[in-house]
Amino acid sequence: MLEWKKPLQNGGSHLSLRDTLAKRGRGSADAATVKFQKKEDIQPVLVAAVKSPFNRTYSKKQQNHSCLKLYIKAMDHNLQSYFDTALDIAKKAGEMVKEAFYKEKTLDTKESFADIVTETDQAVERFIINSIKEKYPTHKFIGEESVSGGQKCDWTDSPTWIIDPIDGTSNFVHGIPQNCVCIGLSIDKKIGEESVSGGQKCDWTDSPTWIIDPIDGTSNFVHGIPQNCVCIGLSIDKKIALGIVHLPITNQTFSAIKGQGAYCNGDKIHTSRQTDLKKCVIITEAGNSRDPNVVNTKMENIRRLVQETHGIRMIGSAAVDMCMIASGSGDAYVEYGIHIWDIAAAGIILEEAGGCLIDPAGGPVDYQSRRVLAGCTETVAQQLSSILTHLEMERD
Repeated sequence: MLEWKKPLQNGGSHLSLRDTLAKRGRGSADAATVKFQKKEDIQPVLVAAVKSPFNRTYSKKQQNHSCLKLYIKAMDHNLQSYFDTALDIAKKAGEMVKEAFYKEKTLDTKESFADIVTETDQAVERFIINSIKEKYPTHKFIGEESVSGGQKCDWTDSPTWIIDPIDGTSNFVHGIPQNCVCIGLSIDKKIGEESVSGGQKCDWTDSPTWIIDPIDGTSNFVHGIPQNCVCIGLSIDKKIALGIVHLPITNQTFSAIKGQGAYCNGDKIHTSRQTDLKKCVIITEAGNSRDPNVVNTKMENIRRLVQETHGIRMIGSAAVDMCMIASGSGDAYVEYGIHIWDIAAAGIILEEAGGCLIDPAGGPVDYQSRRVLAGCTETVAQQLSSILTHLEMERD
């Protein structure tokens, strides 16, 4: 007899494995364990239960091998357990950010005078990585501040946590509450903002990888603007499996597990579903680069956006920007110069809310290209792409 020790998902709108079994009348199950009387029962159940969370489609020829493989992978990588761990850590990290938000900050700079980092970014990232390591010692990490410090950023096949300790550091520094802690998990790869910013190579492999931005929106954080956040994302097989974006100052927690929808503080969210660019509000950012060509191209794009849409907004945090689109507060977001830790956690939240994530030139999104376009619908995303002048950025 084969046992599934815990359902693949226990929550959200999609059926858990246990529910799928009950619906199909196969095997027996209680709250903790699913049992298969014979191995032939595995295939049809896994086709239904595993397809949504891993976003896989099987041909008949692939089903036997793929289903058993994913059955084993799901047992090894319990997304709900990973999610619960990341959520708890993100909220604790948020308390660190909130405590520091109202105090005087110590600043340093990275690539330009506008690219700032605080002691809080570094402390939050260390806390997140050490906390996850205690529970998952074999997992890998990519954090913004670690890479900024010179660590090599190797995205391998191991489970990898991708961390941005404070997204919106400028907001944080200037007392603006829109800053957040971002934590993502990549299974079969790991990446973190502060590690890569220091010169590490960001090599994304198939290993489970946690992608972390300790504070996304550091400038907001520094200037007392509340739009900053902690970002934690998890990538499995180079596909983002879950994401958490926690805004400690405004007490908002956006979250998503692949196939289970997107939520803010437990309430399901969705995009505006707008299809006409002229009726859209677009969110973009000036970014940290002061290269004349980059600045001039961005200003030209802003001029076009003003002419072609209802208006533009600049919030100061990539993760917050994308979560706003996910919850219907804005219709599209585009930015050149971001990093994987800025968008990993928020990206899956946007997609699970019904949004579309693409490359600004119109093709599939490339998480290491340092540019992204997020739309409330694919129609709006493609319309926005068609009016922009695109920038090629140095890859992560």
